[in-house]
Amino acid sequence: MHSVIYIIETSQIISEGLYRIISHSGKDISVTIFDSLHDIPPHIIENAPQIIIINPLILQAKQDVFRTLKKELPNTKWAGLVYAYFEQTILAHFDFLIHINDSEKVINETIDHQLSLASENEDNPQQALSDREVEVLRLLVTGHSNKEIAEALFISPHTVITHRKNITQKTGIKTVSGLTIYAVLKNIITLQNI
Repeated sequence: MHSVIYIIETSQIISEGLYRIISHSGKDISVTIFDSLHDIPPHIIENAPQIIIINPLILQAKQDVFRTLKKELPNTKWAGLVYAYFEQTILAHFDFLIHINDSEKVINETIDHQLSLASENEDNPQQALSDREVEVLRLLVTGHSNKEIAEALFISPHTVITHRKNITQKTGIKTVSGLTIYAVLKNIITLQNI
């Protein structure tokens, strides 16, 4: 199966190195490099990449553009290219992370794994959670009650219950323990948050 990956990185050394690692993996993958989120062509929705690898620094400056693209590309996996310290709140936006010190083998194994997950999701599509549902899920699985979630997000407890119903419907998971595993796998929380 042919796969499409976009790299969004301002450093030519890093983007070219990652390009070489992915291109020489022996897989049928086309890789395109962009300097910013704004460089991505408008027709991306029609020809959506399976993975977009992005420098979290770019995300910090363009969160509104990132959120819009993430909603328009619900089946695309977003990878954070980490080579500095970033707040967990920034890294939580990504489906998975690639670290600058990862070996070529680890990078290709991670990408292969994510591409296989993406193809599974095409066979069994799940609706993406909204930003607010992700916030509710994050608080829920870290032990907060409906009332505490409502207070933290400045919404009513009834709205929290509605979000919880939507999360259950979209994920197909009914228990908090199951949602916790889901949140860890989706990088919504880390094991340290539990």
